[in-house]
Amino acid sequence: NHFIFLGLEYVNKKYFTLSSNIGTLTREDRSLLYVPSGTNSSLILRGAAVFKYLSLNTTLNVRYPTRIGIAPFISLGPRVDFLVSSEVNFDYLKHDDLNKALYGVVSGVGVQYEFSKFQMGLRTDILINFNKIIDNRTYRTEEQTVSCKTQLYGLTFGYRLR
Repeated sequence: NHFIFLGLEYVNKKYFTLSSNIGTLTREDRSLLYVPSGTNSSLILRGAAVFKYLSLNTTLNVRYPTRIGIAPFISLGPRVDFLVSSEVNFDYLKHDDLNKALYGVVSGVGVQYEFSKFQMGLRTDILINFNKIIDNRTYRTEEQTVSCKTQLYGLTFGYRLR
């Protein structure tokens, strides 16, 4: 997985911020895919899948600033990912089975260091979907779906405009 986001904090208080982000997110799987087949067994598919999304989110970030400029934080908010392109090379799965939009929540933890008008930080986020990436109903007798939980690790850089 790789990603890049551009964000804006539009509410910035001492102990919390509210921010929105837009970016690109790529989810890749180049291994075995286990698809529930409706019975006690699963289909095991060997192949590759790459999903590229335009992602939007808004988060409430609760932080605890220290006197030396370090501020650990936790964040939570809604998100939606719009499918931009995909490469699916699994048998039994068709491009029509892909959901064009995924929606869910983003939750994260991290730490920021503020100096002058600049910010640097480290964060990790978990993206939880409320719907499935793949909803395969090609075989009407069995429902086959693929869900995904994504964990991201990243560096943050910021500049305060005022």
